[in-house]
Amino acid sequence: MKHLFTFALCALAIAAAAQPSFTSDNCFHVGAESTLGYGVAIIPYVDFVNETGTNHTWDFSDNNAGGPFFSWTLPTAEYIFQSGADSDHILFAESEINEYALTAFARDAFYSYSDDQDTLYIDGVYVGGNNYPSPNSPYLSFPLQFGDSVYTQSELYSGNVLIGSRTRWWIYDGYGSVQFPYGTANDVYRIRTVQIDSTYIINFSTRYDEMIWFQGATGIPVLRMQGYPTAVNAFYAGVDGAAVVSNNADLVEAVFPNPSTGTVQMSNAVVGNRYAVMSNMGVLVRTFTAKSANVSIDLHDLSSGVYFIRNLESNRSVRVVVE
Repeated sequence: MKHLFTFALCALAIAAAAQPSFTSDNCFHVGAESTLGYGVAIIPYVDFVNETGTNHTWDFSDNNAGGPFFSWTLPTAEYIFQSGADSDHILFAESEINEYALTAFARDAFYSYSDDQDTLYIDGVYVGGNNYPSPNSPYLSFPLQFGDSVYTQSELYSGNVLIGSRTRWWIYDGYGSVQFPYGTANDVYRIRTVQIDSTYIINFSTRYDEMIWFQGATGIPVLRMQGYPTAVNAFYAGVDGAAVVSNNADLVEAVFPNPSTGTVQMSNAVVGNRYAVMSNMGVLVRTFTAKSANVSIDLHDLSSGVYFIRNLESNRSVRVVVE
């Protein structure tokens, strides 16, 4: 038994050692671009934290029993990385990299590498205010070996006024592939981060939990998952399968008018396929079967907000706004 236990430990060590290190080559790059979609799941964030490992497959491709239930939007919004100088926001013009998503779920965050290219700093989020840490708080550092956990702390200033502190730790805790309804991303590194911001003035701290899956070959974060008390929000980039979606646009259901005040028309429906209407929080509202390629859907009984009409056979979702 002792020899068997020793062998198991050795096997685990070898498996971890076999995972490639995460370097700046596997991170953001100016000029990279993709498409962006959005999903939400009513599942505890910790469930996703615990699902990881060496040469792991994260399966978000369907709603199989026991699997994560996501309402995915189509990955069509433009998702680009450009230099900070190209940004419309002068505040971050000196940053080297600008991550920008042209979508209702926009991210406009600005990053910069250190001179020796071993650290990625986050300078701020445009909509989040003008507070800066001192010394500058690394977002993550390179290289990271599988299982590495790094912790940093810095004071937070607003102008010359000390208002609190920021602590952050990150860990490279997964490697493998991520499966989406529209394709599979291979050579993917999972970086998990926890950040705590506090202010001395009101003695209050806020915790941010986030995981990012970087595709090593492109440096694009193919999935970013944010943890909240009652839901998990996910932004994901179109990967290998995105071209298939764009090349088969005639196969994707369209809904109009959108926004709508009640009744919507869905074209290109697949006859015989089952559909579901779901809220933005993943709550099932109703289901129906398409009797023809053009379907009229009555949404008058729904409260104003964002909903998804999902093809339960193909897992395609169309986002619709009810006013």
